[in-house]
Amino acid sequence: MPNYAFYPGCSLHTTARESSQSLLLVMDRLGIGYEEVPDWNCCGGTSAVSLDEQLAVTLAVRNLLQAKPLAGDGLVVPCAHCYHRLMSGKKRVESDPDMRRRVENELQHPVEDLPPIYNALQVIERAEILEKIRLYAVKSLSGLKVASYYGCQLVRPPRLTNFDHPENPTGLDEIVETLGGEAVPWPLKTECCGGNLSLAKRDISEKLVRRILDMAIECEAECIVTACPICQANLDLHQFQLFNQFTGAQGAPVRKKIPVFFFSQLIGLVLGFDSHVVGLSRHFIPAWDALALAGLR
Repeated sequence: MPNYAFYPGCSLHTTARESSQSLLLVMDRLGIGYEEVPDWNCCGGTSAVSLDEQLAVTLAVRNLLQAKPLAGDGLVVPCAHCYHRLMSGKKRVESDPDMRRRVENELQHPVEDLPPIYNALQVIERAEILEKIRLYAVKSLSGLKVASYYGCQLVRPPRLTNFDHPENPTGLDEIVETLGGEAVPWPLKTECCGGNLSLAKRDISEKLVRRILDMAIECEAECIVTACPICQANLDLHQFQLFNQFTGAQGAPVRKKIPVFFFSQLIGLVLGFDSHVVGLSRHFIPAWDALALAGLR
């Protein structure tokens, strides 16, 4: 059984609790061992790196040092932004001796043999894990058309994130098909949702979200699945706020709401967990109509 250190980051303990809740249930069911990193700290988000690069690297490296004793098979990081920040910090100290010395001085600890880092999607999309999902599945997404949405940060830049393709990744599609659903082809799977601009420049974020949702609906998707807490929050919350303002490609009002799931929630449903247990009641856009299409309501 693989054993990982698990870094939740701030969002999975707060606004995206349903992501952590469902992911840990799925990992338990599939026999993926994990232990939460003790005394972890915030990855620094966009704030630290924009104000103080050494601080951003130090925050990332401290988490890696905290994880090291537990990370037999590596460190699992579900949040796309946390993954990006920890990967960036690791690569920086491994390639820049001066930065490594400064971080060691700040932390009063040698920085060496840092554990490998994986986004949760990279762990679940592996062939042997997909086979376990097929083995343990008690339900199916049959009849459900799903748009896989990665957002911009999870897969880029490729030299940092190590995903299969920066523009057309396939891991979420493979998971959807393993669950019995139909992964619909669509062109915006790695487009930006606005990220934290939803707080500072809400109008910009709303335009980006509207474009993504309109395209998913135009491509006949009945729901969207993502691996990023910020993407899920933006697509779910903005859709709730702007539903009556949406216009389709021809200018006609779009009357269809489209739920936005974490991939771990869909896996959890297929493995037999109750919809409330995987956190669907926390969503702004109700999921029940989409689930009814697959007989999962």
